Amino acid sequence: MLQSKPVVEDFFTYIESNRDIVLPKGNLGKAISYAINQRTELTAFLEDGNVPIHNNACERSVRAFCIGRRAWLFAGSPKGADASASIYSLAETAKANGLNVFKYFAFILNHLPNEKCYSSPETLDNYLPWTHLVQKVCREKENKEPEL
Repeated sequence: MLQSKPVVEDFFTYIESNRDIVLPKGNLGKAISYAINQRTELTAFLEDGNVPIHNNACERSVRAFCIGRRAWLFAGSPKGADASASIYSLAETAKANGLNVFKYFAFILNHLPNEKCYSSPETLDNYLPWTHLVQKVCREKENKEPEL
């Protein structure tokens, strides 16, 4: 942050001082206006160390979906598309929580059919990727699954 702050300040000083010499409706004028209008958001990483300077991790996580989206145009039906979106979301959430996705899906598919999810939906909370049991089972090297 100590090295970034002067560079960011110089950048904004430069674009603000040159704002009047570019055509506002041209591409450069639009880029300058965007940067100035988004200054708070673009400099948030300077104020809070928890905010990353870039969004590369987010971009990488959605890359597979961007590559495959043409194939997914033909999900068969809106319900099929919703089901696919749910599965992909669950897989990405498992990855984001450091789980082995195959182990996680095997765990929930082996245990959920025995649960009474319709009469007590709160039992689904036990199968969320960040719960202690799921973390323990789906990060293990062996396929030992303790009973719930």
